[in-house]
Amino acid sequence: MFRRYMYINQMRHQYKIYIITAVICFVALVFTQFLLLYNTYELLNDRYSMEKEYDIHQLYTRSIANDLFFPGGENILHAHVDTALPRLQQLYKTDSAAFAQYASALSYRVLLELHKAATDNQVFDSICHLLKIKEQMTYTILVHELAVTFDGKKYLPLYKPSTMRPLLPAGMQSNIGIRLAGNMEKAANNNIIAAIAVSDPKPNTLLVRFSMHADPANRGAIVLGQMRYTILPSLCTVLAIVILFVILVRRWKKQKRLSEMKSDFIDNITHELNTPLTTIIMATLNLKHINVPDPGISNLAAVIERQSRRLQLLVSKMLEMTVENKLLTEKMVQDVNTLVSDIVANYTVQQHRSIYLDLPDHPLCIETDSFHFTTMLQNLIDNAMKYNRQDHKLVHITVAEAGKNAMLSVADNGIGMSRSTIEKIFEKYYRASTPDDLNITGLGIGLYFVQQCVRAHNWQIDVFSTPGYGSRFVITIPLISCP
Repeated sequence: MFRRYMYINQMRHQYKIYIITAVICFVALVFTQFLLLYNTYELLNDRYSMEKEYDIHQLYTRSIANDLFFPGGENILHAHVDTALPRLQQLYKTDSAAFAQYASALSYRVLLELHKAATDNQVFDSICHLLKIKEQMTYTILVHELAVTFDGKKYLPLYKPSTMRPLLPAGMQSNIGIRLAGNMEKAANNNIIAAIAVSDPKPNTLLVRFSMHADPANRGAIVLGQMRYTILPSLCTVLAIVILFVILVRRWKKQKRLSEMKSDFIDNITHELNTPLTTIIMATLNLKHINVPDPGISNLAAVIERQSRRLQLLVSKMLEMTVENKLLTEKMVQDVNTLVSDIVANYTVQQHRSIYLDLPDHPLCIETDSFHFTTMLQNLIDNAMKYNRQDHKLVHITVAEAGKNAMLSVADNGIGMSRSTIEKIFEKYYRASTPDDLNITGLGIGLYFVQQCVRAHNWQIDVFSTPGYGSRFVITIPLISCP
C-alpha cells in the first residue's frame, strides 16, 4: 500500500514536471517564431523598394537643378549667408565663442525661413500628380549640414544638431536631420529618394548636405502583405501546437486517472485473492498433519500447498509490476537442471507422459530469478499443451551446454505457426487464430511475459516452427561458475 501511495505521488510529480516543461517549450517556440517573423519583417522592410522611386528621384533632382532643397531654396540661403560671411570670418579670427553664437543664430533664422518657404512649396505634390501616384504618400526634406569655408579647405559648421534641434519648432524635429518640409515621422536609409551634397572648394563658400525621403503611408502594411506566406504558416503552426498541447494535456489527465484506477483495482484484487489463498494454504498444512491412510492424498495436498504459495507469490509480483511498471528480478545463482526438474514435477499430476526431459548429468549454473524462470517455462509448457490437437501430446524439454551458454529448448508436436504469426506472438494481448475444435481461451499475455523475462535477464530467445509439425522455443542463457 505504501509503495502504491509513493507511486501515485511520483506520477503526480512527473505530471507537473511534464506540464511545466511543455509550457516552457511552447513559450520558447512562440518566442522563436516571433523573432523569425520580426527579423523577416526588418529584412523585407530594409529591402523594400517603392515602385516609382526612380521616377520620383528623376523629377525631384530635375526640379531643383541649379537650386537647393526646393525651387527657390538657394536664393533664401544665400540671401542670409552671403551678407553675413564677412562678419563670420572676422569673428572666427578674433573670438571663437562669439563666432559659434553668431553662426547658430544665423542658422536658426535661415532654417526657419526655409521651413516656411518649403511648407508653401508644392514640389512633392506636383511630382505625385505627374506620376499619377494614387496611394497616400509621406515625404520629408531634411538638412543634415550647413558649413562655411574661408580658405577653401577647412569647413566650419554653422550649427550643432544637438543644440539647434531643441530650439526649433516640433514640426522641424527629425531623428537624422532638420526637417524643412513634409510629415514623414521616421526618415531612414531605406526610404531615401535623393541625397545631395553641394560645395565649392573656394574661399568664402558654403557646404550644404540635404536629402529627400518618401514612402507610402502604409509601408508597414505592404511589407506585412509580402510576408503573408510566412505569417500564415507560422500562425497555423502555433495554433496547431496549441490544439495538440490541449489534447495532450487532456489525454495525460485521462491516463493519470486510468493509472490510478488500475492501481486501485490491482490493490483491491490482490487483497481479495490473498485472503482465500491464505485460507487454502492453512487448510493444506492441516491436511498434511492428519494421518490419512491413502498416501496419494498427502501428495495432492503438497501440490495444492506448493501451487497456492506460487499463486500467492504471483499475486504479489503482479502488484509490484503494476507499481513499478516493469519486471523486477531478484537474481540468484541456481542449477538450471534442478529448476527445470522441479517445474516439470508439478505436471506429474496430469498427463505426466506428455513431458520428456533431456538433462545433462552435471549441474549447469545460471543467474536467474527463480519465480520468473518458473513462470516463463510454465507458460511455454502450457502453450505447448493448449495449441496441440494430437491424441498423444508431447512436450520435449532439453537442457544442453553450448560453449559458455546453456540452451533451454521446449519443443512440441502441436499445430505449429506460420512465419507471420511468429513475428507477432510476443506482442502483448496478441492471440493467433486457431482451429475451432481447440477452443483455446486466454488473454494473450503468456508469451509476452516470456519475452519480458528473457529481456530482464539479457537472454536470447529463438522460435522455430512449421505449420502442422509443432514448434520449438530455444532460450540461450549465459553460464556462470557453480559455487
